[in-house]
This record gives sequence, structure tokens and C-alpha cells, in this order.
Amino acid sequence: MYEVVVLIEEPLADGDARQLADLYGVLPDPTHLHVLLPTADAPTHVEAVLASLSDGAGAPGKPTPPIGSDEVVQPTPEEHAAVTADAQAGLTRTLEHLRGLGLDADGELLPDDPLAALESIVAERGSDEVVIMTRTHVVSQFLHIDWASSARRHLDVPVLHLLERSED
Repeated sequence: MYEVVVLIEEPLADGDARQLADLYGVLPDPTHLHVLLPTADAPTHVEAVLASLSDGAGAPGKPTPPIGSDEVVQPTPEEHAAVTADAQAGLTRTLEHLRGLGLDADGELLPDDPLAALESIVAERGSDEVVIMTRTHVVSQFLHIDWASSARRHLDVPVLHLLERSED
């Protein structure tokens, strides 16, 4: 069986699920998709990383001071449970879309660093390929600090980066 790990930034819209079906639903060998969805708000996290690379006030030469560990706001247990429940619902919808298109798919939530988990999961599953589906992050892609660029540096399998469609 051809094993593909799919790291998504947010739950897939119908058009994005169809894009995967167009790529993997026509292969001659049986194909299995294992979908990974971070429980944290991945788009916001990516944007925060990008913001940390720029200056805080937009003034040249005035870098943003690093955030101390005592300044990081931790979610309450209720907030954490709500975020996890939302992520699980999004993963369930995504898997239903993929299965409805005839794909063999399962998945899991990633509570921690998506790239570290991706590397581990690819090794554990003996994956043949990785697909990373994100919104467009022009600056991070230009600087090669996006998920796909990082995955290509650390994985010994092909990595395909697909951009999510803004509308179906």
C-alpha cells in the first residue's frame, strides 16, 4: 500500500479534499492517507512566527524584544478543551470529505510541534510521501521557513506542498 501523510494547517474545504482525490484516487496501487491536524491554531502560529521576524513597530532598527516565558499566556483547561474539540470536529469533517470521495483515510491531532511530529510519524508509518497543505504564506516561503521547506530538509521522502483554495 502506498502510504501518504498529509499535514494540513486547517480542516479541508471540499475543493481541497477534491484536489487530494484527484491526485491520489487514481493511482493504480491502493493508497492510504494519514491526515495530521495541529490542535493549535496553525495559521495564527505561522503568522506569529513571521511577525517575530519583523520589527515590532514597523520602524527599522527597532526589533521586537523576545517574549519571556513568564509573558506567555497559557490557555485555561476549558479553553484547551474547546480548542481540542474544535480540532477534532475539523479532523472528522476532513476525513468524511476524503472518504466520501473514495479515499482510504484516517488521521490524528497533533498537540505539539507539527514538524517534529511529522518526522516521527513518517518514520513510524514507513510513509512513501508527504503532502503539506497550507494557505499562502509568501514571506515564509520566500525565506524557506515554511513547513514544506523544513520538511524537505528533514525527511527522506518526497514532499508535495499544496496551497489551500480560498473558495470552493
